[in-house]
Amino acid sequence: MSAEIKYFRVSFMVLSVGLFAAGITNCFGKDNNQELNKTVIRRLSPDEEETFVSLVNRRRAIREERVVLSRLLEEKSDELTKINNAVSRAFGIEWNQSYRFDKQKHALYTLSLATPASDTEQSVEESLHKRLTERQVELFIRSVKTRENIQVAIQGIGILQKQKQKQWDQFCDELLEKFGIQRNQDYHYDKDKRLIYRVSNTSWSK
Repeated sequence: MSAEIKYFRVSFMVLSVGLFAAGITNCFGKDNNQELNKTVIRRLSPDEEETFVSLVNRRRAIREERVVLSRLLEEKSDELTKINNAVSRAFGIEWNQSYRFDKQKHALYTLSLATPASDTEQSVEESLHKRLTERQVELFIRSVKTRENIQVAIQGIGILQKQKQKQWDQFCDELLEKFGIQRNQDYHYDKDKRLIYRVSNTSWSK
């Protein structure tokens, strides 16, 4: 029984999570005597306030989930780097190369494309890379399985990040459509007066 391992390039992006666009400050309280340069953009009716606060809270929850996913991605990326380094040190594996593992022969083979005899023919050549002891075989199989699990986790996190980004965009679009809240601007909400202020002296980064 043989198993082949190949290099798979794992592409991902770590989200930079800082003060998100359209940051809404103090949605449920007063301004705590903060000296902010604020401009009133809208007064809400009681019904509008309920919708507004609900949207802000739901978007805040999405932001927190994105932060968690970003941290998980960083952790899994570190784990992938560590397992890659460990396998490389133990077995001389280069992750831009393809290999075949023969469990029965306790051997790793390097795979490479042979010079084709014609334009339509292409074959793979293999050469012995390393003979393994029984203990090394167990370690190799365990390490490759661990690496595969980490890659699956990274791919899953990437899918979740895309879903959360889509939800984030939907809430941002709804806040823009219903309340004129821009993505690249900070806001303050005074619950007592039901006023939305645009804040012009706070920093913003996406």
